[in-house]
Amino acid sequence: MKLATLRLLIAFGAFGSPVLAQTFSDGDFHEADWEAYKIRFLSHQLVETNATGTFSVRQNPTGGSPGAFREITIDVVNDPVVVANMQKAAVWSPAVQGALYRVSFGFFARSVSPDVSAIGFSPILSQGSFFYRSDSGYLPVNDQLWGYADFFQNLVATAWERADGQPGHPDFSTNGAPIQFGYLAIAHGPAGQRVTSGLDDWSVRLTPVSEPRLSITPIPNEQVLLTWSREHIDYRLEAASSLTAPIWTIVTNNVNDMGEQLSVLAGVRGGSQFFRLSK
Repeated sequence: MKLATLRLLIAFGAFGSPVLAQTFSDGDFHEADWEAYKIRFLSHQLVETNATGTFSVRQNPTGGSPGAFREITIDVVNDPVVVANMQKAAVWSPAVQGALYRVSFGFFARSVSPDVSAIGFSPILSQGSFFYRSDSGYLPVNDQLWGYADFFQNLVATAWERADGQPGHPDFSTNGAPIQFGYLAIAHGPAGQRVTSGLDDWSVRLTPVSEPRLSITPIPNEQVLLTWSREHIDYRLEAASSLTAPIWTIVTNNVNDMGEQLSVLAGVRGGSQFFRLSK
């Protein structure tokens, strides 16, 4: 086994420049920067004026955390009212900006109305003609103190469900249409109840898929441990005995899921071995 050769391969395997995450945020909530639609979980179509329940939104200049905040008032008729609030500038185009790996949200929320029976906030995104909601639940709001949602973190494409209840996830790959981000306001209650609540310091952090990086660590008994990021789970590990007219074959050893990392244990007896990730 030629450890020097293996180490040299690591250097060649770390190709590409780092891909930087992008964050969209809003703590001022100028009305021109947002759009709002009432949606039902059983239909992705925007609900028209004949649907039950109404809502209104505005920028409240004081009382936020701190300063201005986005205030929403919902009049419940009978069914739960779900309002998608979309930030106009918070758009990512996978075909232009690259595939997305994961998405993280944060925001403050509180009730403005006293004695609210049930209201909550949750992240949402739209792609094409569909809305998608997070499967991480929602932040319930039951008092007039600001509470922070910090559990909507590292949401990959499969962590999002179509809001119409049909199977399907957003397409974070470079084949996907542009994606717009925002939040849901969900109100439940008896007919005739008026619910007013607020949201502040909304942010979404987008982490693109980076170039694949393969790390090789020699271990005893003529073996190496090969590791790469779980975001490249769709790549396959291949090996060749030479880089001169190489013949790459798929490594069929078990792939171990270590959470953020994937790993393979491979033997390297009988000369040089070269490894790569490919798809």
